Amino acid sequence: MAEDIVVVCAWCASVAEHAGKAVSHGICPACAMKMLKRLPQEYLEAIAEADGTVSLFSGEKFQVVAQG
Repeated sequence: MAEDIVVVCAWCASVAEHAGKAVSHGICPACAMKMLKRLPQEYLEAIAEADGTVSLFSGEKFQVVAQG
């Protein structure tokens, strides 16, 4: 059950969500942004949504293409 899971960032080991005893891994917003900044801008533009953002499975959105 989801309420029995602790979500830990696989990159920095910080606890992203704490809801129980079992452990699952994901990526925290800070590490996700570090990873996105390392990708080529052309790639980010190709995968960005119409609003210039890239979304993680968690629903967290990151602005990767300047709007204007």
